[in-house]
Amino acid sequence: MNENLLERFGRARRAFRPEREQAQVWILPSTLNLRIRNYFQPSTVPIHGSAWLSRPAVPSTEEILDTDTASSNSADIVEIVPNKPQGAWESKEAYLSAQYELLREDALQPLRMAVARMRITPEGNEETFCASIGIYDKASELPPAAIRPTY
Repeated sequence: MNENLLERFGRARRAFRPEREQAQVWILPSTLNLRIRNYFQPSTVPIHGSAWLSRPAVPSTEEILDTDTASSNSADIVEIVPNKPQGAWESKEAYLSAQYELLREDALQPLRMAVARMRITPEGNEETFCASIGIYDKASELPPAAIRPTY
């Protein structure tokens, strides 16, 4: 390829630096960006509002196993405010609460069903469930301190 080029690349010349010249390296202490700290500071303050704001992001074992006695939800009956696709909601808080509950139930119901199927057939593998359930044996949950940002 490119045999007709006359240009030849020679051996690279070593960088010439007189012996009296030395490179200086300064290691500065790391500084914290206070703007980032101030941005995340309000997220540590507890919010006093509706019940859905205080619910944990990760569902509890009782909630997944459907043994949650604090809630009236069971596997057959789920009490959720229905979505209102037309018209105005009573308040912004009612809208956000309903949407949060709907999305949470959309995420939890398949997980509840998969856990129930696994409890019925504990020795089953992915082929037993027609690859509709992924089973990971060596999974562990990170402690909450490992998830939260440190600043």
